[in-house]
Amino acid sequence: MTVTFVVVSISDDAPLPTGNYPKTLSQAQYDELRQAIGVVDALWYLEESYDVLLQNAIELETAVARLEASQRANVSSFPDEVDLEVRLLNRLLINFLASARAFVDSIQARLSNAGEPLAAKRTDLTAYFSEQFDAEFSYRLMEALRNHSQHRAAPIAQTLTMIRAWQSHGESKPVLSVSPQIERDALVDDNKVNSKTRKELAQVCVPMIDLIPHLATYVRCFGKVVEKARLLYQPEYDAALATHTALLKDHLIGEWASVLVASDENGKWTDTLVTGAYELRRLERIRLRNVARDPVSA
Repeated sequence: MTVTFVVVSISDDAPLPTGNYPKTLSQAQYDELRQAIGVVDALWYLEESYDVLLQNAIELETAVARLEASQRANVSSFPDEVDLEVRLLNRLLINFLASARAFVDSIQARLSNAGEPLAAKRTDLTAYFSEQFDAEFSYRLMEALRNHSQHRAAPIAQTLTMIRAWQSHGESKPVLSVSPQIERDALVDDNKVNSKTRKELAQVCVPMIDLIPHLATYVRCFGKVVEKARLLYQPEYDAALATHTALLKDHLIGEWASVLVASDENGKWTDTLVTGAYELRRLERIRLRNVARDPVSA
């Protein structure tokens, strides 16, 4: 028995205008569309997970900037407020570290389980993370902080208010700066931290480690991974878009056009495919929004 799949526009109830609106798909076309939808969904998950990581980093840096602005305006914190401030920064840092670990683990699992052709490139994706781990001390330090915060204690030991020199047009001006700091020896003594990283920490770090520069480098490392992953999966993404256009044609015309594809007999709800212009459009838009920039060239 030949199974066909009905294509129905679901963006609104108005009759479709004259155009190229296919009414059915064959089993082979249905399978091709299902794979294309799976590719788009998996690549959206990568971008969404990256966005979560970025927003958590922004929240932490924004909290630090707010404290710094208060200090510059000569608004000093009472001792109990300092305690609250450190707890806030620790909470935001732990949220960020958790999202970073989730990003690393979940996108590799998600793309591996997405089927071919995405799963075939899992080794390349894993290598991108390994490259950043090997290349950047800050990456290794932040990974150590995640292990430490998960198994031992909150990472930030104090916030240090200091005077830094601001250079502009050949002039130097002292400004106040707030820096969350990590106690080096707490990491060095933690056997949950990678042994090579512990030795490296003991050799290269001062007793109190300024967090924010390492956080910024860590985030840039993930940006590099994402940029490479986008290039890696671009052929699959292009093919998925081409499949949508070839099979659904004018069903996708319009900002909010969407379709439902289901078996015309004895079909199960789980066999129904739903896709549309928005699902295709949002992936490009989030990529334009979350662009990894090198501060040297930005």
